Amino acid sequence: MAVETPLTGLRSAGHSHPGLRRGNNEDRFYCNRSRGIFLLVDGMGGEAAGEKAAETAIAMLRGRLERPTGSVIDRIREAIALANNEIFRLASTNSQWQGMACVLTVAVIEGETLTIGHVGDSRAYIFSRGKMRKITHDHSPVGEREDSGELTEAEAMQHPRRNEVFRDVGSEEHTPDEEDFIEIIEQRFASDMAVLLCSDGLSDLVSAEVISRTVRASQDASEAAQALVDAANAAGGKDNVTVVLIEGASFREFPLAGSGLAGRWAFLIYGAILMGLLAGAGWLWLASKGLTAASPALPVNTVVAIAPCPTVAGIVHACEGVSLTGSGTAVTGVVCEGVQHGRIAGFQIAGRVVLRNCGVSFEDNEVVGGGIDIDGTTTSVLRGNRVLGSSGAGIVIGGSATPKLVHNVIAGNGKRGRAGRPSIEIYGAAAPEMTGNTFIESLVEPVWSDHALTFPAGNFTGLAGRVRVVPQGSLPNPE
Repeated sequence: MAVETPLTGLRSAGHSHPGLRRGNNEDRFYCNRSRGIFLLVDGMGGEAAGEKAAETAIAMLRGRLERPTGSVIDRIREAIALANNEIFRLASTNSQWQGMACVLTVAVIEGETLTIGHVGDSRAYIFSRGKMRKITHDHSPVGEREDSGELTEAEAMQHPRRNEVFRDVGSEEHTPDEEDFIEIIEQRFASDMAVLLCSDGLSDLVSAEVISRTVRASQDASEAAQALVDAANAAGGKDNVTVVLIEGASFREFPLAGSGLAGRWAFLIYGAILMGLLAGAGWLWLASKGLTAASPALPVNTVVAIAPCPTVAGIVHACEGVSLTGSGTAVTGVVCEGVQHGRIAGFQIAGRVVLRNCGVSFEDNEVVGGGIDIDGTTTSVLRGNRVLGSSGAGIVIGGSATPKLVHNVIAGNGKRGRAGRPSIEIYGAAAPEMTGNTFIESLVEPVWSDHALTFPAGNFTGLAGRVRVVPQGSLPNPE
């Protein structure tokens, strides 16, 4: 029978590490872009047994999947069953291998169809339309409770029985079509999508939100794979960790929410076109006092946005308490001064963001090239934003500001000059609260402060020296 070719232009990368507490690595992976075959195996049994199980599984899976006879689903079922039964057989030939087994996730892409074969608690995530979702189920007591909503992700990650599984490959004989053995998932896979395979060494330590943002903040699949492994090790590295990322040809192109190099250039190009089309292109200004038709003349190039408030000469004013939702709208900057209640969400911002004496929520925005200044008595919550590519610090926090930074990605900032600048600079009496943020692609420590500061737990950075205290007054104020 004829077999479709893999989707044109696939990009992929895999990376594996033993972690910080294990002397050996029982994980294995395999990528074959030309055939659209991607494998991730997590061996069990300890020392040589787990490694033998994983190596056996990879060999048996490749042997069947690379022989293109039968449907994709049939090939996956037969491949996993063959691996299972060979591991079971080998365990009986060597006392050191008794009890060995593995869990695994197989991905095959043919044409525009992704087919997953899955046993155990490794995982497959799909990226589509700017969102990431888990498409496999954990075949474990704790994973089953998490999938049903009985446990939150955080509770499941901390559960003492997290590593128990009730399905594996190799502990007993199975047939390809046996019920409750192999989970099969089949879905459309377009060129703007990606799929991530990972062992539980990642998912037990790094939340889905951080995984998603790390992939999106990386320039390519290789950088993303490395960053995810680094994140797991930064969170404790208690197990072997392996990831395989497969991207469609246009996954990182505009208008997806990715932050790869192609996406950043595309964003700037399309943003420039949009700026030329919008009258009064300039700053999104959130003032504390309302504007009316009788207002005095206002500066040219002050505002560009769409908001449910009065407009004067094409300038939009956002009232106190109003929610501004951009839904991907490109603007050249944001200034919020004196507004205590409201929300700015979903904008793509090509210039500087200024939050001064401000209390609005700043969520799910992408700030490219300009960075964020937070000053005065600002108490804003900055959640789920991407701050990328500023030549200076990505975020500068001063005055007596006490903002909360939650699950933001601050990547590739501070690359002005050879010395570089940090992701975040903190000066004066500022005391930000930082939780679950990701700091990557920095030339120096992610945080500089002019007063003693401990880098808070729960944030990810690959650099060992996480905070540099610099002389008081030496950090620049926001412009």
